[in-house]
Amino acid sequence: MKKLLFIFLAILITLPVFANTNWQELHNKGKVFFIDTNSIMVSNSFCQYWIKNYQENTTRKMNVISNCTDNTTAVQKVLIYDENDKITSSKDLKNALTTVVPDSDSSIAHSYACNICQETLKKEQRAKLINRGIYSGVNVLLGL
Repeated sequence: MKKLLFIFLAILITLPVFANTNWQELHNKGKVFFIDTNSIMVSNSFCQYWIKNYQENTTRKMNVISNCTDNTTAVQKVLIYDENDKITSSKDLKNALTTVVPDSDSSIAHSYACNICQETLKKEQRAKLINRGIYSGVNVLLGL
C-alpha cells in the first residue's frame, strides 16, 4: 500500500510540470532551445526550471537550478524522449553548482529564468509590504 501511495504521489508531483507547460523559444548562436516558463520556481536567490532541446530523433529535457546571485547553475535531472515522445532515458544528476559559461545556452536560459525569478521576488516583497500597510498607494502606482 505504501508503495502505491509513493508511486501516486510521485506521478502527482511530476505531472503538473509537464501537463501545464509553456515553452518559450530561446536562441543562441543559431541554435534553438526552449524554457518552460510555467515551471520556473523561485526560492531566495535560487531559481529552478526546465529547458528542452531537440537533437536528431530525440528530445532532451533538463531540470536546472540556478543561483541568480552568484551566477552559478547546475543540471539536476535529464530526461530523453524518442520520436514517439516516450522516455528512453532518465538520469538524476544532482550536479554541484558551477559558474555559468558566458555566451552559452546555459547562460541564456540562466539569464531568462533569473529575470523572471527576480521579478517574482519583487512582486512578493511588494505584496508583503502592502499587506503590512508600509507601501502607500502612490508608491504602488510608481512601481517602487
